[in-house]
Amino acid sequence: MTSVIEWIEEKIKNDHFDEIGRGSFGKVIKANLTNRGLVALKIIFNDNSKEKLNEVNEEFVKELKLLREIDYHSNINHFLGVTNDSMSYILVLEYANEGNLRDYLRNNFASLEWNHKIQMALDITNGLKFLHSKEIIHRDLHSKNILVNNGKLLIADFGLSKKLAEITT
Repeated sequence: MTSVIEWIEEKIKNDHFDEIGRGSFGKVIKANLTNRGLVALKIIFNDNSKEKLNEVNEEFVKELKLLREIDYHSNINHFLGVTNDSMSYILVLEYANEGNLRDYLRNNFASLEWNHKIQMALDITNGLKFLHSKEIIHRDLHSKNILVNNGKLLIADFGLSKKLAEITT
């Protein structure tokens, strides 16, 4: 039986999926799903040690609960679903067609109008205001964790985020 990861790796090799990011947590892949269109698949790597597996599971469940609580805001990257196999978890997330803010600004800053720059600042502010109203601290906010989708900015990657009560107790 082929694992989900092996299936995805085969699709990447055959140019059906594209890897768009990689980090210590795993990788992010752009996929075109028949019933949904373009999505981002965030694959959470898992080594085989029991201790690490429990830690990954615990952190993953926390991130899922957080995503379910906040994914309806227009400046938050939308969570669409989750799947897993014995080796990893896969989050299905909204695909941002213009990449991350760092790359977007590197390629477009000189041509951006001031009203667009101000709107971008407002998008980030609105997303943060929403998170803080839910007593959530992102803890890893930087230009690579802000995505651009059709000109709108979306705060993403909530793996290190915590509820305020977790931090202050």
